Amino acid sequence: MIFTVEDGGFTTVTSPQMPSLIGGWESPREAAEAAEGLLEFAGLDEDSAQVEWHEQRYVVSPNGTEYLVRYSVELVPQTAREAVAAKTLGAIESGLAENDVHRQPEKATGEHLIIAVTETDRLGWVLDQLAPGENATANFLHSDDSYFSIPIFSSHDPEGRGLSLENLGLTEDAPMSEVFDRVMGAEISQMVYETKQHATVPVSKDLQHI
Repeated sequence: MIFTVEDGGFTTVTSPQMPSLIGGWESPREAAEAAEGLLEFAGLDEDSAQVEWHEQRYVVSPNGTEYLVRYSVELVPQTAREAVAAKTLGAIESGLAENDVHRQPEKATGEHLIIAVTETDRLGWVLDQLAPGENATANFLHSDDSYFSIPIFSSHDPEGRGLSLENLGLTEDAPMSEVFDRVMGAEISQMVYETKQHATVPVSKDLQHI
């Protein structure tokens, strides 16, 4: 279940797996209190292993780009995900996130969805948060405290960018650290290939006659 909190506190509750499960309340507390009734309506209970809770913040950059920043509020590793979300929100509010906006896929409603993850989170856990056809950007801190973003497409990239799990040699059980390594490796290989395709080698006039 995803709790989206706007600036004024108005909170909506949605679920990628249950599109009909949706509601809106004046505050996060009211939404949390009403969530149990929504779960009962769906045939689930609050302690069910099938239920996972996420908070999502709506924020607009100085240039007017709309973002949704999401992080899991499960106890472990909540602090690590909150740290990524806080860093992401800071980058958006300062305008720094605009440097990567061309790599961030948009939702059909126009926002850029960013999911805060840790290196040990599974790729499948990220994909489970996306409705069919929905896309997002996974943000995480690497072991050396570097900050990275990876575009994630639940079905396909409408602009033809990206690589499939099969091409990257990944499964949904792969941790995000491995996803990052494979994506970086593929991008570096592509850069090397393109450089070789367009490289020109200067040849001495004397050597041309040998």
